[in-house]
Amino acid sequence: MTPLCDEAHRYRAAIPSPAGIHVTEQAGLVHGWLRARHRSPHTDETFARILAPLSEALRRA
Repeated sequence: MTPLCDEAHRYRAAIPSPAGIHVTEQAGLVHGWLRARHRSPHTDETFARILAPLSEALRRA
């Protein structure tokens, strides 16, 4: 069991209309990895994957 990961899935399941909510698991990353996102190619790529849909949503807004 991974508490933060499991909570994310339970949170999404509990929302009556989960449209637009997406849970992605990133294996091999520790809690708090965003603070060190520029330390490895894996964290940089993961951060870019997070930003892509956010950037797209802001462009459409």
